[in-house]
Amino acid sequence: MSSQRRPLTSRWLDLLYFIYFTTHIPATLLVDTNGLFSKLFDKPPYVLTAAADYYIETYNDPLFVDNKKTWFSALSYTELLIQTPFFFYAAIGLWKDSPSIRLPFVVYSTHVVTATGLCIAEFIFGTHENGVSDQQRMSLILFYLPYLIVPAICLVDSFMKLRKSEAVLLEKKDE
Repeated sequence: MSSQRRPLTSRWLDLLYFIYFTTHIPATLLVDTNGLFSKLFDKPPYVLTAAADYYIETYNDPLFVDNKKTWFSALSYTELLIQTPFFFYAAIGLWKDSPSIRLPFVVYSTHVVTATGLCIAEFIFGTHENGVSDQQRMSLILFYLPYLIVPAICLVDSFMKLRKSEAVLLEKKDE
């Protein structure tokens, strides 16, 4: 591995991850964790509710409309309190081409693939009181799919990079 920093634009998968993490910050704060803000404020500021209201009206997402699911509330708190700070850490690590981000990427990606898989399974197999249509279900699945695919790619990519680093270290140790 080279100790010289490679530009982000020369690392297309890292660029994809960088875009994923930096765009995930506003999505998390303005849409994904909006239900938490209504629990914290009597009347949440408009800036915190406008994007979520639009999303709910447009997609009729049963996870947001019928937000009585404890597991989804737990995921929302995890996203706000753990993942949001991690998005900044990940973006900075990618920008700096830091090899130390790979193990945290494996941990993050494993969690997110599992969590997003649960959300997609809920759309496919769940029964919903809000009357979500088949077209809305398909839109939701397609909307959530990148949040499953990108972390899955990141998981495999980061795991392979860790294995390669491990092999190099073991080779040096044997010399």
